[in-house]
Amino acid sequence: MKRNLSLGRRGFTLIEVLIVVAIIGILTAILVANYNQARQNSRDKIRKSELKELQLSLELYKAQNSSYPANLSLLVPTFIASVPTEPGGGNVPYTYTSNGSSYKALTDKVESLYITSFDDEFAKCPRQGANCTSVSAIQNVYAVYSSGAEDW
Repeated sequence: MKRNLSLGRRGFTLIEVLIVVAIIGILTAILVANYNQARQNSRDKIRKSELKELQLSLELYKAQNSSYPANLSLLVPTFIASVPTEPGGGNVPYTYTSNGSSYKALTDKVESLYITSFDDEFAKCPRQGANCTSVSAIQNVYAVYSSGAEDW
């Protein structure tokens, strides 16, 4: 009597299981990379939004008080609910400078949405004395400022 070996075989071979696990691992790595990029983009968009909110609050403060505040905490709670903090927790990511008649607010914690053109509304010269002749000098900084603070 001959036995038919194909009838007694059940399950998958070790090679088949390893191939499936490898494919799942590759797909997971791709998804995690895309997820991390989306999180970085989200944090950068939050930074831009908070800078615009700061800019509006600063202009409202000046309209009421005839000068810009010495520090951002003077905006709370009348003009802004709270001083923005780093997306996801952490310290305040914004540098603020004012002489009363002008101001500059900026963040240099840009992760992935870099400035690629001087036409971008956040493409500003980051600090006094910085070389702003090329986009690479400012691509990692978002800034808003009033007239008179361009060269700070």
